[in-house]
Amino acid sequence: MKLIATAFHWLGKQFMSLLVIILILIVGGYLYSGIQSYLKSSEQMNSLETGRSSLKDLQIELEAQAKRQVESIDKKSRETLDRRIAEIDRAINGLESQRHTDLERKIAFVKGDFAEDFAVDLRIDLLKQEREHLVQAKAAIDRVEALVKGRAELERLRIVSRSVYGQLLQVRHQIDVLVRDSPYQSKIPGTEAHQNLGFLQDQDNKLLQQNQNASDAYWSLNRSLSVLEKTQKLPLFVPTRTAYEKINADLQEKIAQKKVELVENWISRYVDPALSVLPTALLILVASVLSPLVIKGVFYYVIAPLAAGRKPIRLAAESNGDIHFARHATTDGRNTSSVSMATTVSRDEELLVHPEYLRSTAENSVKSTKWLLNNGYPVELHAKLTH
Repeated sequence: MKLIATAFHWLGKQFMSLLVIILILIVGGYLYSGIQSYLKSSEQMNSLETGRSSLKDLQIELEAQAKRQVESIDKKSRETLDRRIAEIDRAINGLESQRHTDLERKIAFVKGDFAEDFAVDLRIDLLKQEREHLVQAKAAIDRVEALVKGRAELERLRIVSRSVYGQLLQVRHQIDVLVRDSPYQSKIPGTEAHQNLGFLQDQDNKLLQQNQNASDAYWSLNRSLSVLEKTQKLPLFVPTRTAYEKINADLQEKIAQKKVELVENWISRYVDPALSVLPTALLILVASVLSPLVIKGVFYYVIAPLAAGRKPIRLAAESNGDIHFARHATTDGRNTSSVSMATTVSRDEELLVHPEYLRSTAENSVKSTKWLLNNGYPVELHAKLTH
């Protein structure tokens, strides 16, 4: 029976040890998981904030480069514009080939390697804006050329209209002369005058229609040229930040999510408050450790010299100053030292001693605390013992 009881006792101890080990592993795993989650979220948030700041700097740098590139191009040369547009197309195609798939971008974003993909997006966006501006510059050249040709055509139409109008006036003058010279013959069909009048009237209608067409074409082209003249100026190149703002909004959303994860993590709930007061706690600890040394230093180097400069303490005239201690005496009558020392205090006497030096007192004695030995010397606390 004793052997069985011993075995059960041993098994019970091992089982409790196993439970303790399991509990330690569970708690340790929970702590490790929480710490890892906190560190990972904190690292990702720092990475997002750093990436967001670097992307803003990159956006500003790319904008400056694009402006310098646009300003350096001769916008009056179609060949220069075509050459730069071809370079931009090749650059965009190269950057497009560097773009990762959506899945690769998501994986890189989780790892914090998103800066490269976003940088490619910003470069493509600014190149497209530069290309659009150069296309507008080409359109401006086309408008200038169209204006030159349009003004020449406008002058030609004016001359044509004027020429046709002059011919029309001549034909109408001939009709007036014919009607005046042959008022009756011109009205009788079959006569030469009537035939000539019909021919002149046909010429009048044709010239009138030609004049109307030339006038309509002139004024229509004139209105078109007026509109073209108002839109011929090329606007300044001012890059927009549509792509950057979209990327920045995505990053802000991710940063907000990481902040929520950090707040909900138990590390933030319990460890962060402790870390926030840690400097103050360390300061208090250092002060508590150093304060006794500082106080002793003040006593030794400040108060002690002041006390030494005061008048000496003198015994009362009726006292001889003897204090009889009940020491252990040797065979030759000399006193020996010991851990404690006994002394007798008369009824009309009192003994001032440091509280830590007082081991025991008689039952009929009166013990009280004297805060200051003398009000002029606020140095130490003493125990006052009287009968």
